[in-house]
Amino acid sequence: MTTPIPTPPFTEPAPVQRLERAAAALTEHGFVVEILDDVPPREPASKS
Repeated sequence: MTTPIPTPPFTEPAPVQRLERAAAALTEHGFVVEILDDVPPREPASKS
């Protein structure tokens, strides 16, 4: 019998610590990484 482990929904942003840890690991392996600020979605253009 296994115990389910609760996971956050994919719609929730990752914590800053997790992003920084992933960016550091990628940088160590030669990748260029930039963490961007979270931007709210744009409103669709109205068809006037």
